[in-house]
Amino acid sequence: MDSEPIVHHPNTRLRVMENYQRQFVGDISVLESEVVTLVNTTQSDNDWRFIRRGDGRQGYIPKQIVLLDRNFN
Repeated sequence: MDSEPIVHHPNTRLRVMENYQRQFVGDISVLESEVVTLVNTTQSDNDWRFIRRGDGRQGYIPKQIVLLDRNFN
């Protein structure tokens, strides 16, 4: 994932719709209802989003578990 081109989406907030437990190097666990910040997405792999949690930790999560949070955007 590190070598792929990046598209930036500064300060876009996403709401996590279901728990996700870390499974791979580079991804991160998140909880249902958590609001996270989208750091970037890759152009060649639109199935993952690179996010930052409220505690500052960052990692990839599957795109299908998040929705745009209209309360913050």
